[in-house]
Amino acid sequence: MLLEEVGRQLAERFRLQDVKVFTKDYFGTPVERTQVERIVATCSFAVTAVGD
Repeated sequence: MLLEEVGRQLAERFRLQDVKVFTKDYFGTPVERTQVERIVATCSFAVTAVGD
């Protein structure tokens, strides 16, 4: 899948310690505030996309 490959390449190129993936049940709904807070608390940066 595209985002998995993006994560793999970023991890390799920048020697990232960890790559995390967060998903929603349905792409058309807004992300829940608790999930945004979890991402902000645990990640230095984020890549977002629609699709697979």
